[in-house]
Amino acid sequence: MQKNFILEIYLRLVRAVLKRIGLVKKRVRATKIPPVACHPSKKISVVGAQNKILDEQILKASELPISPPLFLVSILNGAISVDENACHQVGIEPEKAKATIKELNLNCKRLCQVRKRILKKLDADYQKQRASLGNPTFTQIDALLNQMTA
Repeated sequence: MQKNFILEIYLRLVRAVLKRIGLVKKRVRATKIPPVACHPSKKISVVGAQNKILDEQILKASELPISPPLFLVSILNGAISVDENACHQVGIEPEKAKATIKELNLNCKRLCQVRKRILKKLDADYQKQRASLGNPTFTQIDALLNQMTA
């Protein structure tokens, strides 16, 4: 019971982070800082003077399952890694997921820093809200997570 509950908490926080990363991307584009992590089309990666077609080498957004999440995000440094068990569970090659991270440069310093800040903020918000509940029940924690990820 406890293990599944912790997994559910983790999955909800990851979903919330992904939503917030979308907001960060909009803010970065609004300040006219060029996206250096990946090409907007996500089909072509510019490497030096040559273009590479990545259609078959990387995952497309339409291929990503809702659950389980294929990627893990470290709260320590904001880096993304591949959950190989989740990939096998949904029939996706872990190497293709790893290639997605590498080819789109999703672990560049800038993106890792943004993810780290978001995770720390989410964790601080969660800890503050949970402390306000005193000694919460699983139902109260579930309601809190639903509120945070809505």
